[in-house]
Amino acid sequence: MIFEQRLDWNFFVIKGLICFFIISFLVISLKAEESYPNKPIEMIVGFGKGGNSDTLARSMAPYLSKLLNIPIHIQNIPGRGSASAIEAFLEKKADGYTLLCSSFSPYLAAAILRQDTSFSMKDLDFLNIQSYGYDLVAVNEKSKITSLSELLKEIKSKKKKFKFAVVENSNGYLLLGLIFEAMNISLNNIEIHKYNSGGDAKQAMAQGVVDVMIVSSNRSELIREYITPLAIHAKERQAEWDIPTVDEALIPLGIKVPDLPEYMRGFAVQKSLKHNYPLRYEKLSNAFMFLMAKKSVQRDLKKNKIGGAWTNPENSTQILNKAYRIFKKYNYLLDDK
Repeated sequence: MIFEQRLDWNFFVIKGLICFFIISFLVISLKAEESYPNKPIEMIVGFGKGGNSDTLARSMAPYLSKLLNIPIHIQNIPGRGSASAIEAFLEKKADGYTLLCSSFSPYLAAAILRQDTSFSMKDLDFLNIQSYGYDLVAVNEKSKITSLSELLKEIKSKKKKFKFAVVENSNGYLLLGLIFEAMNISLNNIEIHKYNSGGDAKQAMAQGVVDVMIVSSNRSELIREYITPLAIHAKERQAEWDIPTVDEALIPLGIKVPDLPEYMRGFAVQKSLKHNYPLRYEKLSNAFMFLMAKKSVQRDLKKNKIGGAWTNPENSTQILNKAYRIFKKYNYLLDDK
């Protein structure tokens, strides 16, 4: 009887200790959640300095730092169309102290489909797609060509082998393939110069290295004096560019190309963060929502020609998944001919 009582007593002691440690762990975890963030956050950028993703990251970091009351350290990891940055990001602990800023469309899809990578769309949780962009088709300002239809007729006639600047695996590269496919023009009729960033492509255009560029219109106004814009690949005309849309520009040729997704830039965390640290995830998501609703932030972003949309995590994920499916459908156009 005494032995059985001791067993019962030991059982209750052990059970009590287990409960104590569980409760202590939960209390410590809750305090850690409540004190988040209490150290600097690292923001990994999927492209090099000076590009659109880098500009977005460096524009938002001071606001986020002030709101969260901690430093934001930016690390650029260019290479392989953002694949190197995403791999480095996913190796980090999913505790809310690392953010990813990148051009997710189309480069995330391109990295998954065209690079030797082990990650997928499901490994990322997209907090917000903040900036959207369109492709600009332009020729060198010294060119006598004044319309997209005129340019395509010249290419088809093979009178001149135009040098095209595109960013590797970009929407612009896909658009070029779609137009040439609709026109039954071989890509061998032109000389394609592929660049790692829009900044590099625009610099080549400004220096006269190439004759034509199809790149993101974002910050293309910086080289406006060196180009003659022909068309914008958007659903409607854009105020900053008094030129027809690609659909309008192709009407004289009797062709139409499929719609492609816009360039989409924004911020993401690791997928497991929401499950492991729900309060931290919520705090980060709410921080971006708050900043996008702040008039002073919107005013500064607009002044610097940087997008300030609040798309929210759910909608951001939906539109990026749709963009992925479209990119996958036309991925063959990027194969070396």
